[in-house]
Amino acid sequence: MMKLHHRKLPALSALPSHFHGTNVNNDSGKHQLLVQKRRWTGCHFPHYYITVVAAVLILLVYMSVVVFYSVLPPIRPYPLLLNSSNVSSSKLRKEKFKKVRTIHPTGGDDAQTQTGSSTSNSKTTNLCNSNGTHPNAYNMSRPKLTELLQHIAKICLDGEEALFYPGTTIPRIIHQQWKSLGDMTDQMKSNVQTFIASNPDSYHMMWEDADIEEFVHVFYPHNISTIFQTQLPLSIHKSDMFRYMVLQTFGGVYSDIDTVCLKPISSWIPTASTNSSFTNITTSATKVGLIVGVEADVGDRPDWAQWYTRQLQWCQWTMASAPNHEVLAHVVHQVLQQFIDARSVSTKEALEKITAIENVLHFTGPSVWTDAVNGYLTSLNTHWTQFRSLQGSKQINDVLTLSITGFSPGVGHMGSEGLEHPDAKVQHTFLSSWKN
Repeated sequence: MMKLHHRKLPALSALPSHFHGTNVNNDSGKHQLLVQKRRWTGCHFPHYYITVVAAVLILLVYMSVVVFYSVLPPIRPYPLLLNSSNVSSSKLRKEKFKKVRTIHPTGGDDAQTQTGSSTSNSKTTNLCNSNGTHPNAYNMSRPKLTELLQHIAKICLDGEEALFYPGTTIPRIIHQQWKSLGDMTDQMKSNVQTFIASNPDSYHMMWEDADIEEFVHVFYPHNISTIFQTQLPLSIHKSDMFRYMVLQTFGGVYSDIDTVCLKPISSWIPTASTNSSFTNITTSATKVGLIVGVEADVGDRPDWAQWYTRQLQWCQWTMASAPNHEVLAHVVHQVLQQFIDARSVSTKEALEKITAIENVLHFTGPSVWTDAVNGYLTSLNTHWTQFRSLQGSKQINDVLTLSITGFSPGVGHMGSEGLEHPDAKVQHTFLSSWKN
């Protein structure tokens, strides 16, 4: 049998004289002898070593968290804008829809939840403080933005009927953009006037580049603003990104400057009694929170990829949304993440891929938009193939889908009807100004 050998302690007399002093029998000497015994037998580990190691570990964890949140968009509270209850009422739908780290525009800490004077049974989060001012108004230097915020604050207090288009949670705001008002052609001014004249009940906001820069700086976190300013190399990247961000922030209707409004926006929302081609496949009377129209429906055409990015492609030149809709939150995150990932690979090929004009459609254009819409529809147990050869309009939960005639009338193919057709709402004149 193996014998266990214990380490023999040296005699007390063998200890250094400075350890036990002249009186080895006093209490102090006994205590020091016990400490020395623990050291010789390997049983003692100073407590301050544990403290140092724990502090180092905590520091490493903290640094990892800081680095992680500085790279990826942060999760921010959304106290500022209207959250329609029907957008996120289904827990099952939220579980199915691809979970992303949602980017929320920032708002004032004092944004309050109130009930509009004419909507006592509906709870909405107003875009204004209790004193009738917008939380971010003091940050704005562009007069047009200040006026927009003041208007939003006013209509919030006027109640739901003044705030939303009928049957929707979409605010009565029209967003359009161009580099500078002074650079607009007569045709562009004429196009814009059709939206103003057809929608006297809506607030029209013509965004210039300087307005957009300030909007992103004020309403989005610093790291998102930095990406927008420095990592989106082409002006069309910023133009595409802006339409998603402004709808996520304020909601409303966005339409490119080369589009013509054919019918008032208030008439875009059909009902079974007013439009025989309208189909609502949901069981509840859910208000519309997102409006999309078919741009292309190529069917089984084998060469479709030469002309379009998806077989069924949703229009990106005109869209409407409630603020903070899940689709807009998703597409904003997806676009930013693509640029973050591409920039992280510092190769010549990666940078050329970002700046190639033919890749705009994939990075910020119809590809990413169509994928976001289809992903949301899939979470509602609805596949995109169900919208092939769509006639009239169809509502699925809070999404109103329009046929190709809705936002692409008069193109002469894929089933598009003429400009005079009852389903025609917006005409796209295809100036292709985004390539300049």
